[in-house]
Amino acid sequence: MRSEERTGVLAAVAATGLTAAAYIPGIGRSLTYDAGETVGFFILPGTPFDALRAQRAFNNHPLFSFLESILVHATGRSDEWLLRILPIAFAASAVGALVWAVHRRLGLAPALAAATILATNPMFVEHGRSVRGYSLLVLAAIVATDLFLELLDRPSRNLSIGYVVVVTVGMLTHLFMAPVLLAHAVELARRRALDRRWVITFLTLGVLSGVFYARMLDDLLSAGESRGRIFQPTFPWDLAVELLGHEVVAVVSLGAITAIGLRRLVRQPPTPAFAAVIVVVIVVAWFAAPENLAPRFFVWLVPAVAVIGATTVSSIRTAIPVGLIAIGALASVVGVADGYTAPRNAYPEIAAIVDRADERGDLVCVSDLSVPPMLAYTRAFSAVVDPVDLAQCDVVAIVEPQLDDEYVDVASERFDHRIDFDRQDPGIVFSSEPIPAG
Repeated sequence: MRSEERTGVLAAVAATGLTAAAYIPGIGRSLTYDAGETVGFFILPGTPFDALRAQRAFNNHPLFSFLESILVHATGRSDEWLLRILPIAFAASAVGALVWAVHRRLGLAPALAAATILATNPMFVEHGRSVRGYSLLVLAAIVATDLFLELLDRPSRNLSIGYVVVVTVGMLTHLFMAPVLLAHAVELARRRALDRRWVITFLTLGVLSGVFYARMLDDLLSAGESRGRIFQPTFPWDLAVELLGHEVVAVVSLGAITAIGLRRLVRQPPTPAFAAVIVVVIVVAWFAAPENLAPRFFVWLVPAVAVIGATTVSSIRTAIPVGLIAIGALASVVGVADGYTAPRNAYPEIAAIVDRADERGDLVCVSDLSVPPMLAYTRAFSAVVDPVDLAQCDVVAIVEPQLDDEYVDVASERFDHRIDFDRQDPGIVFSSEPIPAG
C-alpha cells in the first residue's frame, strides 16, 4: 500500500472511531416518538423477516428494521443502548467513507474538512443517533456515489456488483435513495454513456427494488392516502438551514463556504446533473406538500454540502475556509450540546407505571396517539380511540398531551390522581387510585 493510500485509510478509520466515540454519550436515553414507533411495530414483534413485509405511515425503514430485529432476537434484549449501536455505527462509517472518498480526490485537509461538516451537522447528529434508518441511507448514498464516480473512470465488474449491492441496500432502507440513483442516471445521460452495461445495472436495481416494495405496496398507498396535504412555503429555506448546520453562525459561515465551492464546481461534471436532480426533487416534494414533509428526508444531502466545503478548502489554500468551517462546526456542536445525553421524554417511566398498574389488575388505557411509542416499552394496555371511552379505564397514559388535548380534558375531569412528567416531550398519567410505587 502506497504512503498516500495508507494516510487515507488511517484518516478514514480515525474519523470513524472519533465520530462513534462522540455519538455514544447518551446512548441509553429513551427513544424518540418515531423511533419508538419503528421499534414497537417493526423491530420487536414477529421475526426479522416480518420487518421486510409491512409499512405504517412510512415509519418503517425496512432493511434497517430487519437488521435491528436480528440484533434483538440474537441477544434477547431491546435496551435503548443496544438498539442505537447500529445507527451510530452506520453514521460513523458514513463519515469514514466520506473521508476515504474525498481524500483520494482532493487530499487530506479537504477530507478532514468534509468529515467535520458532516459529523457536526445537527440534523445528521440527531438522526445518526436515533433508531431509524437515516444513517444507513446516508452511508449507502456516499458509497454508491463514490463507486459510481469510480465506474465512470475505470469500468469494472467487481465495482458494478458493489454498486448494485450498495444501491439496493439504500433502496431497501429508504425510498429517498431513488433521487441518488436518478442523479447518477442523469449524469450518464449527459455524458451519453448510458450503454448496455449501465442499462442492465439499472434494470437489475429496478427489479430488485420493485419486487421488494411490491409486497408492501398496499401499505404504502394507504399510508400516502391517509396523510393530508399542507403546503409549507418556507420549506426550501428550512431545508437549507438544516443542511448548513441549523445555528445562525453555522449557516452564515458554512453558507459562505458552500457559495464559494458551488461557484467553482458549477460547471464541473457531475455537479450540473446532480444539482439539477436535487433541485427538481426538492421542488416536486415542496409542491406535492405532504403534511409530514421534513428536512430529515433530505439528510442524504449533508455529505454533498461537506464535499462542496472540501472543494473550497482544496481550491483556496489559506486558513480562511478552514477557519470558517471550524467556526460553523463549533456553533453546531454548541447548539446540539444542550440535552445531548438527556432523555427528551418519559416513555420508560410511563411504561413502568403502566406495567405496575396492569399487575395489580387495573384496566390501563393509552390514547390513540400514544400507542406507537408505548409499544416499544410495554404492551400491557388497551388503546382508546375516543375520549368518551376513558370512562371504562382505571389508568390512562398520554405521551403527547399537546396533541391529545381532548383526552387530557376528559381525563382531568374523570380521574382524581395525576402525574405530570416535565420533559421536552411531556407526558401525563391519570388514575382513579394512587399509582403504586416502583
